[in-house]
Amino acid sequence: MFDEVGIAVSNTKPSGIPRVKRADKHCLFVGQARDGHMFYAQNDDISCPLARFNLGLDAKSDKNLLGLAKTLVEWGDAKSEEVALYYLNSALTLPLENKYIIYFPMPYDKLLLPSVIVMLGTSRKLMSLVQIATRLTGERIEAILGGVGAMCGECTAIPVVTGKINISLGCSGSRSQTRLEDGELFMALPSKVYNLLEPVLKRGL
Repeated sequence: MFDEVGIAVSNTKPSGIPRVKRADKHCLFVGQARDGHMFYAQNDDISCPLARFNLGLDAKSDKNLLGLAKTLVEWGDAKSEEVALYYLNSALTLPLENKYIIYFPMPYDKLLLPSVIVMLGTSRKLMSLVQIATRLTGERIEAILGGVGAMCGECTAIPVVTGKINISLGCSGSRSQTRLEDGELFMALPSKVYNLLEPVLKRGL
């Protein structure tokens, strides 16, 4: 399995890349890319309602938000609809627009620029990466995490919107679908930050 997965968000349909065969979860697609597969999904191919919210695939209408709040309560991720709505209204999400999401293992040597690279590793490994990023940029990493919607929100939408590294503990769905081991975390890097670290990554930590 690969420990780095690239996710590219594009408004243009990719050429020469197959589309997913059936609709499923965003985190499952990341897991399939971790197995070495490359493909794209478009709006109707993402089935998880929370992923559709975070990835900007569904409008933030009152009706949709209330429906998603009820779902979060049913999942046990919010104790009430009021709490769920607070969580949803404070989220950083991708803009609502038609988009294509391309999944692929890293490194990828063709002309495809990932919007974000998701790295999987132990806390010790990610500590080293955080230290390197701090040494190169002088910036501290301010993680945004909640253990809900980890892959679609914390590892995709948030780093794309902020342009900054985000750390995620994962959630029940993302940990199982990507086969994240106990003691491992996600680290999501926008491509501009990843490019700073890439020479170090090639030498090995």
